[in-house]
Amino acid sequence: MIESMGRDEQFMPLDDKEGLRQALSSGDRNVRIGAVKTLESLGDRLSIKLLVEALKDQHYEVRETAYQALRKYGQRAMPELVPALKDDNFYARMYAALAITDRIVQNPDGKYDEAVIDALTHALLDKSIYVRRSAYDALKVIEYNKIFKSLVGSLDDPDHGIRLEAIIALGKLADKRAAKPLIRLLSVKDANIRRCAASALGRIKDKKATGPLLDLLCDMDGNVRKEAVKALGAIGDEKAVSGLLGALKDKEPSVREQAREALYCYRSFRYITPFIDALGDKDATVRKSAVRALGKVKGVKAIESLIGALEDSDSSVRDEAQMGLACIGKGALKQLRSALDDDSDLIRHGAARALELMSKAKAKKRLELSHKFQSPEVWMEIEAAISAYTKEKQASLTSFNI
Repeated sequence: MIESMGRDEQFMPLDDKEGLRQALSSGDRNVRIGAVKTLESLGDRLSIKLLVEALKDQHYEVRETAYQALRKYGQRAMPELVPALKDDNFYARMYAALAITDRIVQNPDGKYDEAVIDALTHALLDKSIYVRRSAYDALKVIEYNKIFKSLVGSLDDPDHGIRLEAIIALGKLADKRAAKPLIRLLSVKDANIRRCAASALGRIKDKKATGPLLDLLCDMDGNVRKEAVKALGAIGDEKAVSGLLGALKDKEPSVREQAREALYCYRSFRYITPFIDALGDKDATVRKSAVRALGKVKGVKAIESLIGALEDSDSSVRDEAQMGLACIGKGALKQLRSALDDDSDLIRHGAARALELMSKAKAKKRLELSHKFQSPEVWMEIEAAISAYTKEKQASLTSFNI
């Protein structure tokens, strides 16, 4: 098999290293680029060595092509890249540092011997800031990975205090690689370990922990259940919604309160069935939380469910339903207007109240916008005038335009 290296070059076999070496010295830039691409396709040690030499080329495109080829080889190129960190040529040092750093950043779990670390340490003193920065980034990853592995190893330490410190530290690092070993700790006998592991998983926010944390909602220790609930709220996986709704009925007040906070952490919901089902729960706290969640959903089913909740037996649930419908805004107008003619007094009253709240929100927004364009004196006069109105009049300011 042969390949043409350029208009003025002789044909040569692809594995003719001497021919490729000569092509790298050609006065034709395209010939040099062609030689680099050929070397990239070979991938043996001598080809890699020649690619490192090509990093010194006077033309940017040749250097960049060689650099990208070396990046693809990854670990195989390291034995040739490491010596290049001490090369007299600036481009050789810079590209070698970049390629080594790329490899380490992409493969932090790789094993890097002392020769690599020594060369990178020496590069920290390079006169070029580009070389120094790359060396620093690479060493930072290596050092971090050593610390990370040490912390994971400490999870099995016989000393209880060391295990706890390792769990807390892994939570602060928030590295998802720690999720699996931490999940394993959720089933140990020590309640304090289980609690801290749940807390750390909440910081890491890996959805793989959702199932194991849900299992922890049945833990015998209230503090463990509370931390599991908190972690589930931080992770924000909708698969946890049913479990969190169940936690609203936990025997421990602190767990119930944390469950409410966890559900409020969700900014929106795609799956509303658990909340609609929860509207039939005997516990008013559960129904109230479900209604609040439905207020974040702008779908027909959510609106219908909220209107139904307007005649709930608990006044706080009804109030929450009114607020939820008001927050949905225009999307709920049609149903709310129809609800004004409902047979139920509670639904008619709730719909009217929701429309009132919606109107007040619109008026407030218009006034806030007008505030941006009025002097403080004018704004004070406007506020004074509106505050003198009756509540009914204030609520009718939907078309107020300054």
